Amino acid sequence: YCYALCNEHGRTYVGYTVCPARRIRQHNSAIKGGAKATRGRGPWRFIYVIDCIDYSASDALSLEWHIKHP
Repeated sequence: YCYALCNEHGRTYVGYTVCPARRIRQHNSAIKGGAKATRGRGPWRFIYVIDCIDYSASDALSLEWHIKHP
């Protein structure tokens, strides 16, 4: 999955994961493992989640890169 998050201050974050439910909990510090860029800046919510199940991890990471670098 490729996903984008936002917080109440309008900050955004784009990432890749195999488990969106776990990843949002990590970003919101409910469990260990959130990205340094999102730590302490939540709460975060999904803007969108793109299901990349039919693509390789490499393809999903490429999509993430293209979203970050339009």
